[in-house]
Amino acid sequence: MLTISKENIDQIAAFAENSFPHECCGILFGSVAEQQKIVREIMSVTNSCGNNERMYHFEITPEQMLRAEKYAVKNGLDIVGFYHSHPGFAAIPSDYDLHCAFPVYSYIIASVIEGKTLEVRSWTINIASKLFAPEKIIYN
Repeated sequence: MLTISKENIDQIAAFAENSFPHECCGILFGSVAEQQKIVREIMSVTNSCGNNERMYHFEITPEQMLRAEKYAVKNGLDIVGFYHSHPGFAAIPSDYDLHCAFPVYSYIIASVIEGKTLEVRSWTINIASKLFAPEKIIYN
C-alpha cells in the first residue's frame, strides 16, 4: 500500500504532461512502516535517455541517484520508489520497466494520452513471481 498526497500526484501528472511526448521520471521520498509506504516528497529528475529513446524509456543516472540518496539521508527520509510516465500508453509496466525494477520499491506510472494524464497507478514487484503487482494508492 502506498500513501501519497493528491498534491504530489498532481505534481507528477503536471510533470508528465510537460514532458510529453517524452517519458518523465522522478524519485519518491518518505518512510516505510511495516507494509505501508508513505510518500512525503517527490523529486523530478531529468530523463537521461537519448532524445529518441525518451519517448519509450527513462533512465536515472548514477549521479542523480547519489544526489537523491544524499538528500534522503540529510532529511531523514527513505527512497520508497520512483515514478515515470507512459506517453501514449496505459499506466501498466512494460517489459523494459520489469527488467529495470527492483523489489521493495513502489513504481508510479502516469498514462499521458495526447498530452493529458488520464490515469496514475502504482506497482510493486511480487518477489515470488518476479512480476509487477498492482499497489493500492491511498491519498492523504
